[in-house]
Amino acid sequence: VNGGLVDRASVGLRVGCAGQWSAGKGIPELLTAWRTVKSVLPSAELYIAGGPSLWKSTGTVPGVEESTMLVRKMEEQGLLHCVGTLPRSGMPAFWSSLDVAVMPSLSESFGLVALEALACGIPVVSTTAGGLKEIAVDGESGLFVPPGDAAALARALLALLTDDSLRLRLAEGARRRANAFSLERRSRELMQCIINQAES
Repeated sequence: VNGGLVDRASVGLRVGCAGQWSAGKGIPELLTAWRTVKSVLPSAELYIAGGPSLWKSTGTVPGVEESTMLVRKMEEQGLLHCVGTLPRSGMPAFWSSLDVAVMPSLSESFGLVALEALACGIPVVSTTAGGLKEIAVDGESGLFVPPGDAAALARALLALLTDDSLRLRLAEGARRRANAFSLERRSRELMQCIINQAES
């Protein structure tokens, strides 16, 4: 690890996740799935960016304490690596240091982290929660699993980690999807501007 990021030459295949360690982000499911992955592929590495208090909140975020305890326990057991909270400017380097990104959220409004990973050419294993299903394309730039299904999450991660051709094909599709998404979004914004002008 160099500056909190992964040295690509020194480890096996790398999976990464970023976000708040809350129940809604699917951290318990990810950690359950990861134990399965490690039992099959001991050399695989999981890197988690973020932490229990990534965003300010007026109250206690459900599941943060439990998820944090699970993360810390698995880190102590050598089953994963915590890289801490990274600045937004550091996220491209984080995603680019990985082979697979994972978004295990049980609910998600948009899925910006998934789009960031795709833009770096990293295939995404994602649940179909909320906006996540609008970001990647199942079988083209990533793989989808049902929210809360740790077994399906493990199977999808293992599929990518054990099949080089699939992983490379989805990596190529990841960058294409990010470019297309950007064009689609700009087109929608332009159309909205035109509609607003016409209505005023």
